[in-house]
Amino acid sequence: MKEEGRRLESIADKFLSLTENLKSFFLLLADEVFYTFQYLRKRQGTYPGEIRKQFYFMAYKSFPIVCLIIFLVGVTISLTSAAQLKLFRADIYLSWFVGIAMIRELVPLMTGE
Repeated sequence: MKEEGRRLESIADKFLSLTENLKSFFLLLADEVFYTFQYLRKRQGTYPGEIRKQFYFMAYKSFPIVCLIIFLVGVTISLTSAAQLKLFRADIYLSWFVGIAMIRELVPLMTGE
């Protein structure tokens, strides 16, 4: 009987945690939508073409430095893991390891998570 009560309490805790997280998410989403539409309606302090100019600098102009960072991180990962993989005779998997590690490392780095 006590086991059922604990199980039910665990399920209830998970449900309450999920609803609290969803509530926080939707409050944040509503806040973002409200302020985005408010900004688009007023447009104070913005000059024509400014958004396009910022996209140009953030995307096109940053391409060389992003490529350099990707190259250096890939070299660093491969150098540090090659010796360890060689110990287990798994050095043929180095390219797979570097690819997966770079995806897991660079995606959060580039998106700023």
